[in-house]
Amino acid sequence: MANGQQITKLHVSTSKDEEEILGAQGYEFISGNLNQGAGNQVTTDAKEEPALLQDGWERLACDLNRNAGGNFIYLWVKREKLSYICEITASVDFVSDKHLFELGYTRVDEDTNRGTGGNYVFLWYRCITDKSKALTALNISTSLQEEAKLQASGFKKLSVNLNKGTSGKDVYAWHKKEGCESQIQAMLLLINSKAWN
Repeated sequence: MANGQQITKLHVSTSKDEEEILGAQGYEFISGNLNQGAGNQVTTDAKEEPALLQDGWERLACDLNRNAGGNFIYLWVKREKLSYICEITASVDFVSDKHLFELGYTRVDEDTNRGTGGNYVFLWYRCITDKSKALTALNISTSLQEEAKLQASGFKKLSVNLNKGTSGKDVYAWHKKEGCESQIQAMLLLINSKAWN
């Protein structure tokens, strides 16, 4: 960044439309080596990811090698101050992207319906540095029984079906802010099964 300015948010665009939306929101296109002197991390092996997450690194969800074949390649960043997720939401088909960016949300740049032929559905989150206002738990439901159990446990449901436009089960994200000692600092969608095997 010019004149010693710090990067406060980083998004990866995969289309001209996304570039235009990000540009309209004040994002600056960065051309060059992001890793040079910046202290960023890049992973090419899913087995490297858990250690980075535990050390406070945040993975940008866009696979930099997408549609090119080969390993998943991700850029990781570390915030200057610890931040916590205070809100989550979801969007369908890019309709509300501009508005959510304006409200300070960060998009998890991976479609929950990737490869299914369904609608483009994205999770979003907003961060704060006040630990007391952070979300303490996230969960997913795929049945009415799971929904009832989560609701009884104090979780709040997002209204967007993360599986919208597919023939599969309805999938909903749930969150809560109490009843747990830990606070959520990062959220990502794991596409590569090697990350959890």
